Amino acid sequence: QREHIARVLDDRAVTTCNTLLTIVDFLNCHRRGAYEEALEMIERTQLLPLGGDVSLASQHAERVRSLDDSITRNFSLILLAAMDTLSRLYAGLRESPFMDAVKQANLQTLRRKARSLMVFAGMIQFRMPSDTYAKLNRMDVFMN
Repeated sequence: QREHIARVLDDRAVTTCNTLLTIVDFLNCHRRGAYEEALEMIERTQLLPLGGDVSLASQHAERVRSLDDSITRNFSLILLAAMDTLSRLYAGLRESPFMDAVKQANLQTLRRKARSLMVFAGMIQFRMPSDTYAKLNRMDVFMN
Protein backbone atom coordinates (compact mmCIF):
# COMPACT_ATOMS: atom_id res chain seq x y z
CA GLN A 1 0.00 0.00 0.00
CA ARG A 2 2.82 2.43 0.88
CA GLU A 3 4.52 1.88 -2.47
CA HIS A 4 1.28 2.63 -4.30
CA ILE A 5 0.85 5.88 -2.39
CA ALA A 6 4.50 6.82 -2.97
CA ARG A 7 4.04 6.33 -6.73
CA VAL A 8 1.07 8.69 -6.77
CA LEU A 9 2.90 11.45 -4.89
CA ASP A 10 5.71 13.48 -6.39
CA ASP A 11 9.27 12.88 -5.19
CA ARG A 12 9.43 16.17 -3.31
CA ALA A 13 6.37 15.31 -1.22
CA VAL A 14 7.75 11.86 -0.39
CA THR A 15 11.14 13.34 0.57
CA THR A 16 9.47 15.97 2.75
CA CYS A 17 7.32 13.35 4.45
CA ASN A 18 10.31 11.11 5.14
CA THR A 19 12.29 14.07 6.50
CA LEU A 20 9.42 15.06 8.79
CA LEU A 21 9.12 11.50 10.09
CA THR A 22 12.84 11.41 10.84
CA ILE A 23 12.57 14.78 12.62
CA VAL A 24 9.76 13.39 14.77
CA ASP A 25 11.96 10.39 15.62
CA PHE A 26 14.82 12.79 16.45
CA LEU A 27 12.64 14.89 18.74
CA ASN A 28 11.27 11.79 20.47
CA CYS A 29 14.80 10.50 21.10
CA HIS A 30 15.82 13.91 22.40
CA ARG A 31 12.83 14.11 24.77
CA ARG A 32 13.53 10.71 26.29
CA GLY A 33 17.23 11.49 26.73
CA ALA A 34 18.60 9.14 24.06
CA TYR A 35 21.02 11.81 22.85
CA GLU A 36 23.38 9.62 20.83
CA GLU A 37 20.43 8.14 18.97
CA ALA A 38 18.95 11.62 18.53
CA LEU A 39 22.21 12.85 17.02
CA GLU A 40 22.22 9.95 14.57
CA MET A 41 18.63 10.76 13.58
CA ILE A 42 19.22 14.45 12.91
CA GLU A 43 22.43 13.68 11.02
CA ARG A 44 20.44 11.28 8.84
CA THR A 45 18.21 14.13 7.66
CA GLN A 46 21.22 16.08 6.37
CA LEU A 47 19.34 19.28 7.24
CA LEU A 48 22.13 20.58 9.47
CA PRO A 49 25.89 20.78 8.88
CA LEU A 50 26.86 18.36 11.64
CA GLY A 51 29.86 16.86 9.89
CA GLY A 52 32.05 19.30 11.79
CA ASP A 53 33.15 21.18 8.66
CA VAL A 54 32.21 24.85 9.01
CA SER A 55 32.75 25.43 5.29
CA LEU A 56 29.71 23.26 4.52
CA ALA A 57 27.41 25.56 6.50
CA SER A 58 26.78 27.81 3.49
CA GLN A 59 25.80 24.83 1.32
CA HIS A 60 23.33 23.70 3.97
CA ALA A 61 21.99 27.26 4.28
CA GLU A 62 21.35 27.33 0.52
CA ARG A 63 19.58 23.98 0.73
CA VAL A 64 17.27 25.24 3.51
CA ARG A 65 15.76 27.78 1.12
CA SER A 66 14.36 24.97 -1.01
CA LEU A 67 12.82 23.03 1.88
CA ASP A 68 9.10 22.69 2.25
CA ASP A 69 7.41 25.16 4.57
CA SER A 70 6.28 22.31 6.83
CA ILE A 71 9.96 21.84 7.74
CA THR A 72 11.15 25.46 7.84
CA ARG A 73 8.34 26.75 10.03
CA ASN A 74 9.68 24.58 12.87
CA PHE A 75 13.34 25.11 12.14
CA SER A 76 14.09 26.97 15.36
CA LEU A 77 12.85 23.96 17.33
CA ILE A 78 15.05 21.65 15.27
CA LEU A 79 18.11 23.88 15.74
CA LEU A 80 17.59 24.20 19.49
CA ALA A 81 17.02 20.49 19.98
CA ALA A 82 20.11 19.66 17.91
CA MET A 83 22.30 22.08 19.87
CA ASP A 84 20.85 20.81 23.15
CA THR A 85 21.64 17.26 22.05
CA LEU A 86 25.26 18.23 21.33
CA SER A 87 25.49 20.15 24.61
CA ARG A 88 24.17 17.27 26.69
CA LEU A 89 26.46 14.76 24.99
CA TYR A 90 29.35 17.14 25.63
CA ALA A 91 28.44 17.57 29.31
CA GLY A 92 28.07 13.83 29.83
CA LEU A 93 31.40 13.14 28.21
CA ARG A 94 33.16 15.95 30.05
CA GLU A 95 31.89 14.67 33.40
CA SER A 96 33.16 11.15 32.81
CA PRO A 97 36.04 10.31 35.17
CA PHE A 98 38.52 9.30 32.49
CA MET A 99 40.59 11.81 30.58
CA ASP A 100 42.22 10.15 27.62
CA ALA A 101 42.93 10.97 24.00
CA VAL A 102 39.68 9.39 22.77
CA LYS A 103 37.62 11.49 25.17
CA GLN A 104 39.46 14.64 24.09
CA ALA A 105 38.88 13.80 20.43
CA ASN A 106 35.17 13.21 21.04
CA LEU A 107 34.85 16.49 22.93
CA GLN A 108 36.58 18.28 20.06
CA THR A 109 34.25 16.64 17.53
CA LEU A 110 31.18 17.78 19.48
CA ARG A 111 32.58 21.33 19.69
CA ARG A 112 33.18 21.37 15.91
CA LYS A 113 29.63 20.21 15.27
CA ALA A 114 28.28 22.92 17.57
CA ARG A 115 30.43 25.57 15.86
CA SER A 116 29.17 24.46 12.43
CA LEU A 117 25.61 24.66 13.71
CA MET A 118 26.18 28.20 15.01
CA VAL A 119 27.68 29.38 11.71
CA PHE A 120 24.79 27.76 9.86
CA ALA A 121 22.19 29.40 12.14
CA GLY A 122 23.70 32.78 11.30
CA MET A 123 23.51 32.08 7.56
CA ILE A 124 19.96 30.87 7.15
CA GLN A 125 17.78 33.63 5.86
CA PHE A 126 14.36 33.24 7.32
CA ARG A 127 12.80 34.55 10.44
CA MET A 128 13.12 32.70 13.71
CA PRO A 129 12.21 33.84 17.19
CA SER A 130 14.94 36.18 18.45
CA ASP A 131 15.54 34.15 21.59
CA THR A 132 16.57 31.19 19.40
CA TYR A 133 19.95 32.79 18.72
CA ALA A 134 20.48 33.67 22.38
CA LYS A 135 19.72 30.10 23.45
CA LEU A 136 22.00 28.66 20.76
CA ASN A 137 24.75 31.02 21.83
CA ARG A 138 24.44 30.04 25.51
CA MET A 139 24.77 26.37 24.68
CA ASP A 140 27.72 27.04 22.38
CA VAL A 141 29.53 29.07 25.06
CA PHE A 142 29.00 26.22 27.54
CA MET A 143 30.86 23.91 25.19
CA ASN A 144 33.87 26.21 24.72
